[in-house]
Amino acid sequence: RGATGSGAITPSRITDVYKFEGTAGERYYFDRISYGADYYSTTYRLIDPSGNQIGSGYTWPDDRDVATDTVGELIVRGPNVFTGYWMKAEASAEALRGGWFHTGDAVVRDESGCFHFMDRRKNIIRRSGENIAAAEIEACLTHHERVRQTAVIAAPDELREEEVMACIVARHPEDVVDPAHREALARELFDWCFERMAYFKAPGWILFVDSLPMGTSAKVQKIHIFPQGTDPRAQPGAIDLRPLKKQTKAAH
Repeated sequence: RGATGSGAITPSRITDVYKFEGTAGERYYFDRISYGADYYSTTYRLIDPSGNQIGSGYTWPDDRDVATDTVGELIVRGPNVFTGYWMKAEASAEALRGGWFHTGDAVVRDESGCFHFMDRRKNIIRRSGENIAAAEIEACLTHHERVRQTAVIAAPDELREEEVMACIVARHPEDVVDPAHREALARELFDWCFERMAYFKAPGWILFVDSLPMGTSAKVQKIHIFPQGTDPRAQPGAIDLRPLKKQTKAAH
């Protein structure tokens, strides 16, 4: 038995109703952010940019398993999966390459077998072999009282391939009027993230901006933050926190 649903907000009364134990000891629960587990008629894989993957009961030759709780792209196949986009042959070939539907969703599979949405694959930052969901860092930063809005992107890095960069609109503009104030706030936000997430997820770069480009769906349009071909690290006011990130990691 089960019930599913989705929405921006789930009333607490609903979650309370769906948290109980069955008479045979089986556990029932309501998960606000989980897709649920895999279905018997659908085969799934969780792959990362290196080609590592986990499959539903199968061994995939020449690939190492991705550990539980690791971010990867969810791809699926089965009788319930669509066969292509109408009149879009190229898009269909890209989405269904190899006979698998590439959802573009960055997902984590927990120990119970449930999938948890993290971000869209295009927003995943690849740092030293780690897949980092920009949305996770954005959620952390926006809970800070001095942050109004943020967009986390991948900055190029010669050593680690990519580094986490946070473009931040301060809640109070006077907090970032001069370099000293900007540096102090950047350090405060770095510490805030470091205390709440794995060290490698803390921003290696922070840039305070006046505003972020928004689309009609009220989402930040990251591709319009900088002109195409721009190195975000070279922007005036970009604060390099990578040395601090290295020092803080060593201290812990």
